[in-house]
Amino acid sequence: MLLDSKGTNKKAEELILLLIPLLLGIAAYVCLFAIGSYYSTYPDSVYIYLINGTHIANGDFEIGHYDNPGTTVHLLAGIIIYVAHAILGTQTVFQDVLANPELYIKICSGVLIVTGVLVIYFSSRSIYKTFTNLYLALAFQLIPLCAYFCTHYFLLTRIVPETLILFVVIYYAAFVLKICNKLNNNEKLSVGNILTFSAITGFLVVTKITCLPFFILPLFLISSIKNKLIFIAETLLFILLLTFPIWHKLSDAVTWFTNLTTHTGNYGQGEEKIINTSLFYDNLKKLLQRDLFYYTSLLVLLTILIWGFAKKQWSNYYFKLVFAGVLIMLSQVIFAAKHFGYHYLIASQSLTIPLLIASILLIKKEYENKYIPIALLALVLIFQYEKFDEQFSIFSEPNAIYQTSLEVEKYKDTPKIITTGYQGSCFVASALNFGAFYHGNYFFTNYYYLRTLYPTSYFYSIGENKIRHWEIEISNKELIKNNPNILVYFREMDDVVLLKKITEGCDSLIKKITRVKENKNTRETFYLIETIYRANTAVYKTTKTVLCDFEHINKTANTFFSSDSAFQFKGLDKITNVLYTSGNTSIKTTPENSIACETSIPVKKGDRIKISVNSFSQDMPGLLLLQEVDKRKFNFRSEYVTTILENGWRTISLEAIIPENYTSSKIEFNLYYYGTTECYFDDLKIEIQSQ
Repeated sequence: MLLDSKGTNKKAEELILLLIPLLLGIAAYVCLFAIGSYYSTYPDSVYIYLINGTHIANGDFEIGHYDNPGTTVHLLAGIIIYVAHAILGTQTVFQDVLANPELYIKICSGVLIVTGVLVIYFSSRSIYKTFTNLYLALAFQLIPLCAYFCTHYFLLTRIVPETLILFVVIYYAAFVLKICNKLNNNEKLSVGNILTFSAITGFLVVTKITCLPFFILPLFLISSIKNKLIFIAETLLFILLLTFPIWHKLSDAVTWFTNLTTHTGNYGQGEEKIINTSLFYDNLKKLLQRDLFYYTSLLVLLTILIWGFAKKQWSNYYFKLVFAGVLIMLSQVIFAAKHFGYHYLIASQSLTIPLLIASILLIKKEYENKYIPIALLALVLIFQYEKFDEQFSIFSEPNAIYQTSLEVEKYKDTPKIITTGYQGSCFVASALNFGAFYHGNYFFTNYYYLRTLYPTSYFYSIGENKIRHWEIEISNKELIKNNPNILVYFREMDDVVLLKKITEGCDSLIKKITRVKENKNTRETFYLIETIYRANTAVYKTTKTVLCDFEHINKTANTFFSSDSAFQFKGLDKITNVLYTSGNTSIKTTPENSIACETSIPVKKGDRIKISVNSFSQDMPGLLLLQEVDKRKFNFRSEYVTTILENGWRTISLEAIIPENYTSSKIEFNLYYYGTTECYFDDLKIEIQSQ
């Protein structure tokens, strides 16, 4: 009989249930070591969760990434990083993680692998104990093989939403099958059961918005309207609580998800309508060609539903589960066809085997056959063998991009322009720059550490046609003329066209450009720009030093004096004695009163101006701003943190050379704060230097 295990050794069968989870765990560790590094494979979105998880580990709960929303993953990453840093860390959390990103990612991966093995084992053990059938439990253990994400993006190892969705759905499926068995035996749902439905549904929706259809599953299984309302209220509460790290970005998140819904393209782009019919059908064709098991199972489940309606099985809770599951599968297919991506099906792919098990349990009274579970197990293995074999064939040779990263170590001291973003590359700095783009509040000081750790890394933004040294924009001319050699790195892009844009207007500064390395398999290309480099031999002498500690005031003029009384600075109304680095006062700026310390500095063309000020804020460090009098076409600005001081203070600095075509005898200066809380400034220093 289907549910009979008399005459069998239950302890032996429970030991057999360890086999597949352990094999999957070993396979995951093989993948983990075979990839070499995440920055050379899939930094998107592992490095995003690394950076925001580090925010949480550091106690900064206002993160910057809300696209999935994914806050559950950020929180998990934060917990793992916090514990790992407590054991291994030698510096601050951010310093340690930015210096050793791959170590912390692989610690997260190790935790995920162990978690995955335990979830698969204990969930399948629950299936075995509930239905006393080894083959159903073994088939249940093969859920990861049905998930496209697992068989194509490094089995169970990545700290991303899809991994958490897989684990939670596996646990949820075992829980729901057990609940259906309970309800079919005329038992009632407990308060704890409804709370579990709410917690898991809220967790899935917050982890990835594509799991929203899971909202309907408990509504099929909860009978009374009162309990349905309790479930809805509890789920909304869980969603609210789990999204607390992005409450400060709620309006941005609402706009993001609204655009996803109301635009035809990926990531809220394209036409302003819900579905582009031709694009939708093209995407649907691609989806249908990719996963034969998923769509074959969907047809089988639809057939079971038709049979169930014909046999009037709608009061059977396995039938209700299959009905809800099919609706979830169809909903996710529709979403993936609108906003194309195979990985958007991960949740419903993970439901496929549990729904087939529910179908077997549904038809067992009329079609009792002990071979049906065995057939299910065999079919899953046959259907998934090709995908599983494809995944491990990837690792039959070393990761070629990681090998490239080892080969280009000889250029580590050469300034390099990196053009990659979310793509894997041979530079860890590229992945960190991508992840840091999604940083939360209070991150800005950490760019100082990144510039210290990776001083030769520059990044070219294709969309903006700009080069940055981490957060600091730099012109191509300035970069090229100040370095004898520059390495330019491309991957999977039109390197010839982009190289022309990067070097545009610099012909007189370049001696030659040589393609020094090309890997056609990985589509990586390296160019070396040899410049007509002339070391800067200009000698500057300080002609004037201006110091202002915001202690000397002129109440009549509402200004501060410099220490020598030669300069006056506006903003006496912003004086405060709450925080300071010297004396007893500083100035305080807010979003409403963001400009301070305005003055005019006498200059002549060719002068070098060096300015520094101490800054304290919970988010942005503030700006030093120099701009031309009247015309305001010429300006220098800097939020460049150069020194980390005690008690949260930092020094920001600006250095500018007045160009030869500058016509005015003065230049205007002010401090500017563009954050959202408040910023204190103290101990301003201005040096005017001439050749």
